[in-house]
Amino acid sequence: MILVYGREQRLLAMAHLIGADSLPSRDQLDSNLQFLPHLSNADERAFVIVNRDGDYAIVKGRWTGFARKQPAAKGQKAKPGSPGRLLVDAFNLLKNTVQKIEVPSPEGSTLFVIGDAQARLPGKRIEVRSTNTAEQIAAVFSVCTLFCAV
Repeated sequence: MILVYGREQRLLAMAHLIGADSLPSRDQLDSNLQFLPHLSNADERAFVIVNRDGDYAIVKGRWTGFARKQPAAKGQKAKPGSPGRLLVDAFNLLKNTVQKIEVPSPEGSTLFVIGDAQARLPGKRIEVRSTNTAEQIAAVFSVCTLFCAV
């Protein structure tokens, strides 16, 4: 669980892991939504980000492309492994938008932008250019947790 506090120790936003049974069904969502957040396979994990007004966003991720190093066989060279990458779908429930993120990027960068925030893995700084600072911080930490845990 990710908790974001403001001044005077007031809880501003939180994010927590949810399962497929916690995601809304199509009839529970606004008919104008262009997407239906769901877990398409068992390897996916999702966070719901909540603020004082209710559900703010869903951040869903899965790891892909992992390959173990293949040892050298007689007469052949060893094949290098691949750590893979994290594929993230960020569903902003207020703006009705979906953002796709890949960490590391195809160029190998671990800098990622989610909503109005950006961060680098590993890193010590998060930049937010929004009035929804707490929600953006929760989104960044959701991606970081998925990167470490999925």
